Amino acid sequence: MRTLRATDPGFESDLRALCARVAELPAEVESAARAIVLDVKRRGDVAVREQTLRLEGRALEAFELPRPEWERAAAGVKPAVREALQRAANRIRTFHEREREFGPKSFSIEEPGVRLGCRVTPLARAGVYVPGGTARYPSTVLMTAIPAAVAGVPDPPRGRSAETSVPARPVENATAP
Repeated sequence: MRTLRATDPGFESDLRALCARVAELPAEVESAARAIVLDVKRRGDVAVREQTLRLEGRALEAFELPRPEWERAAAGVKPAVREALQRAANRIRTFHEREREFGPKSFSIEEPGVRLGCRVTPLARAGVYVPGGTARYPSTVLMTAIPAAVAGVPDPPRGRSAETSVPARPVENATAP
């Protein structure tokens, strides 16, 4: 990752170049993602199981982790990792509480003919996909479940987390079975 510092020579031009770049996905990536989403819409859990096996090489036996297994995995988390996750969870929660507090006006941008904004509206239920193959990130749990809870989703995300993501579940307070 490249870091830009305001004191570096060429900072202004580097910043302009960064802001001007287009974050466009290659057509084949977007097409593949759309096909997966459509498959899941059509076939539901069967498609999720098949796609998980195809992409991650693991067969899902269940979508939810039994509470004893979840608690056992969480108990084995090193204190330093738990503290880091708690610190991250606190920061994420604070950001999203502020976002909810200020509402769309704090995120509105108006230009001639353009008005953009952000509106926080809780859904009745939220689902979270946490990869469990080679990409296992407890931060995925934190960055998806906490905003849902802060937004007021009455039925927060829950389910089967990859083993390395389980430690985040007690920290972010998503529900468990």
